[in-house]
Amino acid sequence: MHADHQGELRPNGGWTTGYADDIPQVLAAEQFGTLTRVERAVLALILLRTVAIPRAQGLHQHDGWAGGEHSVTLEELVRNRHLSRAAITGALRGLRAVGYVAMTASGGYIPGPALARLGAVDREALWEDLLLLARPHGYMAERIRVRRNETRALLSQPLADTVGGRG
Repeated sequence: MHADHQGELRPNGGWTTGYADDIPQVLAAEQFGTLTRVERAVLALILLRTVAIPRAQGLHQHDGWAGGEHSVTLEELVRNRHLSRAAITGALRGLRAVGYVAMTASGGYIPGPALARLGAVDREALWEDLLLLARPHGYMAERIRVRRNETRALLSQPLADTVGGRG
């Protein structure tokens, strides 16, 4: 959604809100609406198996994250030896409740409708996060970290310093 978008009432009575790109970062810094470590891990597994891997295989052509024809089963997720079935099941319940994950008619899991609302900046950041996860010591991962650190440093400066103002 566009940065200046205000909340709008949809015909079914639900609200949708588009935030400026910096608002989610502020909310995350305050730990508001963030996912647990296990929820993040399960979401990453789902995104890797349903979007990133099919895209690398040429089966997923767009840069979106929501829906899709590739699903992952609970059994496939449980193959991850670092998370128990109970932890994965609990994380799936939480992820479904907030719309990050949806179920297919066949019982598989796919990225949910909340991911369809990601703007271009957040979609790109998500791809970068998966690259950092998949190849944390690679050249691209290092470039991403350097750029993100430079951006954080710039954003943490007082406004007067960034626009050449005087103190």
